[in-house]
Amino acid sequence: MTHQLALSQTRENSILKEVGLVLGGSILIGLLAPLAIPLPFTPVPLSIASQLILGLAVLLGSKRGFAAVALYLAQGAMGLPVFASGNSGPLYMMGPTGGYLLGFLCAAFLVGYFSERMKKPSSGALFSILFLGSVAVLLVGALHLALFVGADKAFMMGVVPFLPGALLKSAVACAVIEKSRTLFRRAA
Repeated sequence: MTHQLALSQTRENSILKEVGLVLGGSILIGLLAPLAIPLPFTPVPLSIASQLILGLAVLLGSKRGFAAVALYLAQGAMGLPVFASGNSGPLYMMGPTGGYLLGFLCAAFLVGYFSERMKKPSSGALFSILFLGSVAVLLVGALHLALFVGADKAFMMGVVPFLPGALLKSAVACAVIEKSRTLFRRAA
């Protein structure tokens, strides 16, 4: 009987840890994603949200990373001011920048998946995973933006200006992940 009780407590602790990691990731995204700089030439603001999400996906993995982003999106859909510049709600999610939010979800799963398959990727592989995740966010976002401004403008307004920043943010995120990986491995 005590063996069954110990197994039950272990399962409960494991579930609590999973929920805590997902909830913590979602809260972190919700706190930092609103910090954005509007740009005069595009409806897409400059933000660290994508790299934060991709970094969490590396640390949490595909399922927990996806769940954290899904919970973040649910918070915004319910009206919490967690999107860029404190925006929220379903109408914002369907607006010109809504595709980037969907891109967060897709990229979180993909980046988490690839980082899980590599176990402990080298710095170069980690940078590549993060940059490809950034490009995925930009492309999904631009596809949706094209519904509002056309394909050519969407690419020029929603992808091209953000590629240099994506390179820089991927390098910074890679360095931060390398330093914090030990902490998350202990927590996970």
